[in-house]
Amino acid sequence: MSYNYKVIQSQIHLFQFSSQYHAASTFMRLQEFYESPDEKIRGHYFTVEEYMDWYAEKNGNFTYTSDWHGFNIPGHIVDKFASVFPYGNRTEKEKDLINTIGCNRVNGAPYYVLGTSPEEADVLDHELCHALYYLSAVYKACVSGIIFTHLNSKNHKLLFDKLKEDGYDDGVLWDELNAYLSTSSKYYIRKHFNVNNENVWTVREYLKHLFLNEARLWRCTDLLRYKI
Repeated sequence: MSYNYKVIQSQIHLFQFSSQYHAASTFMRLQEFYESPDEKIRGHYFTVEEYMDWYAEKNGNFTYTSDWHGFNIPGHIVDKFASVFPYGNRTEKEKDLINTIGCNRVNGAPYYVLGTSPEEADVLDHELCHALYYLSAVYKACVSGIIFTHLNSKNHKLLFDKLKEDGYDDGVLWDELNAYLSTSSKYYIRKHFNVNNENVWTVREYLKHLFLNEARLWRCTDLLRYKI
């Protein structure tokens, strides 16, 4: 397989692929099993061909392997995927991924799986943010407190509506909002979310510093590639 693999603090399994295609083709079914906006896909068994047809119908063509750069899966979702998708029904890439995780995980401990490709410099920061949000209850509570306390209702709706438009399921909106605001540049946020006001920038600063402090606790600041 064309990737580098490392484990961070025994709980974060990081796969850094040589290309966007290899990352996306490996993680596609795992990622969509986790957070597809379609209830017939999310949490259920589906074949690669079925997903390709669904994606092409929704988007006009099958462009998944060029649309998505980074991937993040909570450990309990990986475990559930392994039970829903028996070994004989997995692709060779899925078999390799799950086997690698199984040989290196700490039994009973929560874990998180990340996949990145070199095309987007800030993807690793974004995906690490997801991992810390899942693994640290204190960090997650602080994120929720900042967003709930400081983000006004107008911006809250605007940002969440855009995430829904992008195809994110309601269950991951807070997690995604935190990852985007914590690790994305002001330029990207202005362009992607069509927002530019002091309330959003204030919340971004709070979340950015909170994320950096959490990354220091996990001793993974050396992996942060995008200078925020």
